[in-house]
Amino acid sequence: MYEETGDFGFVCRRCWISRPAKRYEKSIPGERVQMDTMKIGEGLYKYTAVDGCSRFLVVGVYPRGTAVNTLLFLVQELLHQKQM
Repeated sequence: MYEETGDFGFVCRRCWISRPAKRYEKSIPGERVQMDTMKIGEGLYKYTAVDGCSRFLVVGVYPRGTAVNTLLFLVQELLHQKQM
């Protein structure tokens, strides 16, 4: 339905309206963190977090994709990186 135009925007194929991509850039580090979880293998889950200001990337690998492991990732990885 949408095609990437190459200039960080999308064009609707049906109506040919160009829409700029929505960027979430923040001015204060840690104000917005985008987080994603992905299954990368049998029994392995990759947790990724990107800071919206500095684009600092943190990655962690855990054996299960549970809420407990999500909290462990947030506490162990993100808070540990903040102290550095």
